[in-house]
Amino acid sequence: ALSTPPHLAADLAADRDPRNAKVHICRLDLMLDPDGGFWILETNANCPGGFVFSGICNRAWREFMEERGYPMPPALDHEERGFMAKCYLEVIEEDTGTRPDHIALLREEGGNRLELGDFAKHVEWEGIECGELDPRQIRYEGAGSIPTVDGRPVTHAYQKLGMQPFQKHRKNLDCFVHAVRDRALFVQNGQRGRWVGDDKLCLAIISDPEFRYVFAPDDYAELQKHVPWSRNLRLVPADVLEEVRRRPERYVLKKGLDTRGRGVIVGAGVTEEDWADAVSRGVTEGWLVQEFHPTCWVERDFDAPALQRHDLALGAINGRLTTLLMRSIGELRVNMARTGRMHPVFRASVPCAAS
Repeated sequence: ALSTPPHLAADLAADRDPRNAKVHICRLDLMLDPDGGFWILETNANCPGGFVFSGICNRAWREFMEERGYPMPPALDHEERGFMAKCYLEVIEEDTGTRPDHIALLREEGGNRLELGDFAKHVEWEGIECGELDPRQIRYEGAGSIPTVDGRPVTHAYQKLGMQPFQKHRKNLDCFVHAVRDRALFVQNGQRGRWVGDDKLCLAIISDPEFRYVFAPDDYAELQKHVPWSRNLRLVPADVLEEVRRRPERYVLKKGLDTRGRGVIVGAGVTEEDWADAVSRGVTEGWLVQEFHPTCWVERDFDAPALQRHDLALGAINGRLTTLLMRSIGELRVNMARTGRMHPVFRASVPCAAS
């Protein structure tokens, strides 16, 4: 049902330690309904850089507002200076029982390193050394041994290697995969937690009544209020598939493990030919099909009347809400990696939040 890529399926089957299924860091992307509700559109258990930047954004706005005499609500955790490094060290200590003296920052050589500069600075504020590495450099001899890079032990890391480069390089990552699986190398969300928790098809599991048995009855009922109709396109009946083909304006297609706005096709924003091609691929590869919902709008600038769509992102670390942020964009796909911009969000002491 999750359309796990074949070259990841064997790794997941071999990873039997239940501790490796934990999701330490996760973000939920919400689409706010114009009527005041919200829809959960996506889960992100990959490597969400917004955790590092959102607090910096909020602190700057808080100072700006308070200097002008506006009372501000209490801060969430992410406004604390160096918050992400502090929280990450707490995650490591809780999971492994140790506080490292070195954290490797894992990324593809020449690839995405969005938050690594700031995160490294914050880790060093905690008195811990860190440096960037490509996970293909890791050497590991198997259970009972210690992973190394150029002879130096590497036992704790922050993984900034997205799902697409990971899959591209998988054949050269045996040492890294085995070390994480054996819990000889700690990375956030491990592998089961990341590969399952980051899959957009998780929402199909939540939405499809066939999987109702997975959830407590009260949880299931609450989730149905906030998860749009979502299915694995490969598994829908013929009449539903025909409806998806015929009414693109009502649906969105998402490739399960793609990131940064790629692999998302909004039917209302593409040609009939492109939609037909996307539906065919979605059936073959088992993409998520999701009901399209309109969202709220925000002014693009103080001095310009133009409006942009926006979402609301909630970030949790070890199951505790730590982070709020908003992203606005002039496109149908809301994503910072495209043309989106981050906005501060403050949790008010009254039921409505001001942004």
